[in-house]
Amino acid sequence: MRSNNQQGYILVLTLTIVSIVVLIASQIFYTGSGFSAFCHTATAREQAKTLAMSGIPIVCAQLHIPASKKQKPAPARQRDLVDAPRSAEPAGDVGVKLLRKTLTLINRWQQIRITLPDGTQGTVQLYVACEDGKLLLNGLLTSLGNERVDKTVKQCIRQLLGTLARSVGSRQDLAANLYGFFKHRKGVWFNDVTELITVPGFHIFDDRTYVALPNEQKNKIQTVYLTDIFTSRAGFGTLNPWVLSASLRTMLGLRPAGQHITGEELETMLKEFKPSFNWEADWDKTLKSFYGKDLKALPKGIDKMFSTRCEPYFFSVLACATVAGITQRVYAILVREERRDESVVFTPMKVYLV
Repeated sequence: MRSNNQQGYILVLTLTIVSIVVLIASQIFYTGSGFSAFCHTATAREQAKTLAMSGIPIVCAQLHIPASKKQKPAPARQRDLVDAPRSAEPAGDVGVKLLRKTLTLINRWQQIRITLPDGTQGTVQLYVACEDGKLLLNGLLTSLGNERVDKTVKQCIRQLLGTLARSVGSRQDLAANLYGFFKHRKGVWFNDVTELITVPGFHIFDDRTYVALPNEQKNKIQTVYLTDIFTSRAGFGTLNPWVLSASLRTMLGLRPAGQHITGEELETMLKEFKPSFNWEADWDKTLKSFYGKDLKALPKGIDKMFSTRCEPYFFSVLACATVAGITQRVYAILVREERRDESVVFTPMKVYLV
């Protein structure tokens, strides 16, 4: 006779197989759901990165100066009847043309909304600054160690770094730390401003390396940012006072950047532009009204750090793009190139994904 001990084993086996199938199906579902979310996030991240990269040519186009067109002289009768308005710059003066564009573009955020080919909405925010209006890092270090440099210039550099320390709430001597670090690396120049993070006392800039988006700023108090104070590139190796960065203006107690400048104010300023400046005599009549301070109110010796030639040459662009709640940032350094047809173009020489 057959034993009854095996009765019901089919039911147990069936339940076991069903449980295994359910477990496998659940695992596939959860893996697929996670992968689907990852694909969505990865796609949005790549779209935001591409969108941020597209901000660089946008700024290049904004700064571009087309080739000058030689206009034919008007007929005698037309010249007699029409009193054409005079431009602030003489013919062919590229410096004034570029400065006119620069002053209306730098130190403020601009926002562009874009619809991607798949219908996704994206936003690009651009912040442009002129590198010539920042402190040349390697130039400061060279000046501090050069006995031939005027003592007032060295004192001005120490004063500026002391002001920087107070601006970020640091009690350390940033000038001593910076120069000591420079000597420790045997005078090797900094290739990039972000290397300063490794200098003792500069770790406070960990979250202030790049200019923050307007919605990321914790308060309305003017904040200074590392890459908005220092630069490793400058056209003439000195500080261009026409295009001072927002952070440097904050440190010097000048009128805050980002305020709208009218066309009339701009043209009035540009009428004072010339190939070379003597800032001890020219500051008050040229830039005092623009910055809201006379030269005597600035750190002593800073006029000797100012460039006598003030044509902008280097620019930086911080492009922040957001797609589906994901933000990607790109930082680029643009360099000026002049063509034979008198046009001016800007091309990226360094691009960082930050």
